[in-house]
Amino acid sequence: MIKYRLDFARKYLDDAVELFNQKRYNSSASMAYYASYQAMWAGLDEPRAFGGQTPALETALFLEDSQ
Repeated sequence: MIKYRLDFARKYLDDAVELFNQKRYNSSASMAYYASYQAMWAGLDEPRAFGGQTPALETALFLEDSQ
């Protein structure tokens, strides 16, 4: 799933650059947002079906509680 998300992030980023070069700034910003969204989920992993927390978030919360 990580590779899938990163592939989409790259495609959206490529689109954002192309749109920017065409001076279509609003559309470019939208594609950049989607690129960052896909990259974020690739980094955080998928949210769990119940509870909505990702493994990365669970680890961060655990480390915060243990201090």
